[in-house]
Amino acid sequence: MLQLELDPRSGERTAIVHCTGRIIFHEEAKTLAETVQALIEKHEQVILDLSQVRDVDSAGLGTFASLHLFARKQNRTFVLMNPVMFVRDLLQLTQLDRQIQVRHGGFSAMEHAA
Repeated sequence: MLQLELDPRSGERTAIVHCTGRIIFHEEAKTLAETVQALIEKHEQVILDLSQVRDVDSAGLGTFASLHLFARKQNRTFVLMNPVMFVRDLLQLTQLDRQIQVRHGGFSAMEHAA
């Protein structure tokens, strides 16, 4: 059973994916990658709302890095939004927060339109 729920919302330029659950090895990370890659191809900016993600493992971190590189190759923006403390600590420990844009706080009016 999949331990990750994805709720993608698309606007004209921005897509926001609200994630709930765990981003872990195999199906969860694979499903996230497939969903977000499709959105990156269609939108200038894709934001992952991680405020309801309670666990990320090495496969999840690898998926974040892979999606960041995929977006960069297409001149798109990939953002991790509101990671919980555990995920934020992992991003800092692995220094992914230096490569991937991480934002904290609310969504802008433009992002709400998505």
